[in-house]
Amino acid sequence: MLEKRINELVPLQKKLNYKFNDPKLLNKALTHKSYANEINPPIKNNERFEFLGDSVLDLIVSD
Repeated sequence: MLEKRINELVPLQKKLNYKFNDPKLLNKALTHKSYANEINPPIKNNERFEFLGDSVLDLIVSD
């Protein structure tokens, strides 16, 4: 399943004109928690990336 999903993300990488060194990170970034828990077996989601992004934005805005 993961390999199929990684292959499905190739056109997105081309459109972005950026090739991810680890396409699994792109997949993780695009996977919402609600979806990740619905499939079996559960997969990793973007919740930690979201938290990191919010923290970086808070740091920038507070300076």
